[in-house]
Amino acid sequence: MSNYYEDDYNESECILCGEDANGYLFCKSCYRKYKDQSILVKIDNCEDFEIIDENYEECFDFDISECVTCGDEANGHKFCNKCYHKYKNKTLTLKIINCKDVEILEEDFTSKKLITKDGHIVRSKAEREVDNYLFDNNIKHAYEKEIKLKNQYGEMIPLHPDFCIFIGDKKVYIEYWGYDESNIEYTETKKSKLNIYKNAGLTLINLYESTDAKDIESALEYKLNPKNYKEGKINFLEEK
Repeated sequence: MSNYYEDDYNESECILCGEDANGYLFCKSCYRKYKDQSILVKIDNCEDFEIIDENYEECFDFDISECVTCGDEANGHKFCNKCYHKYKNKTLTLKIINCKDVEILEEDFTSKKLITKDGHIVRSKAEREVDNYLFDNNIKHAYEKEIKLKNQYGEMIPLHPDFCIFIGDKKVYIEYWGYDESNIEYTETKKSKLNIYKNAGLTLINLYESTDAKDIESALEYKLNPKNYKEGKINFLEEK
């Protein structure tokens, strides 16, 4: 056993398929497949990398010397010494976006097992109900797929709508809003996102914890009926 990593740790293999990657996270084949997408990856014991949600669409273009989790110097390995010992013998879930941005998901992300019928891993029971409804009704959808839209200053801002769906040949976005008026940051983020959707002229369906959570299926049946919403508009705003 070495001082730094276990002897059988192979830093030259692609984390997804195990083929030679010349010290990078991806071999050329997997890099081309997942470039410009985002994926969820589960890592067991700092060695076994597994995609756990193929509906996520993105990958990694990290510097060969950087740790996959924290970005510190890793001397050509995929983990720095600190992270290797921190996550060795544990299961770690990463969300990797645009081949470069890594988010370590909260510890209970997978332990809660909020997995939908079609394999998405979602953040709440309500989102699971929404996803399952879309699946049961054969509505094509993506969960938290990144889009880039201009804000009021003309800057391109990345957004992750809770759901992007197709009704006919039209894209419709769904945001599920929690209920916490005391959370100023959440309220400001919500306001900002709604303004961006409005300026972009996208069709947005709003769902609310305060009113729709009691019967999400009925809410979706009504709100996703093209007769009840307007294309290119923000639909079902809260009444104040």
